Amino acid sequence: MSPEEANNLMQVMSNKINQLTQQNIILESRVMTLSAALESMKQDESDDGGNYDETPPVKQNNGKTKQQDWTKGVLSP
Repeated sequence: MSPEEANNLMQVMSNKINQLTQQNIILESRVMTLSAALESMKQDESDDGGNYDETPPVKQNNGKTKQQDWTKGVLSP
């Protein structure tokens, strides 16, 4: 490998390291933001007595109205 090729290789490697470092910093900041939001939700849950791990209660139809299928068009085209 010639000195010019070695210099070009080093330049490409340096650029790639900088790009990946930038992406890593952005992802770490998103993780921190989402972790803080999750902790806030957990705190709110303990304040109001709710539990995000439980499945929501099923709404009962009183027979006067037709229940809507909220999954229609959402889960399938």
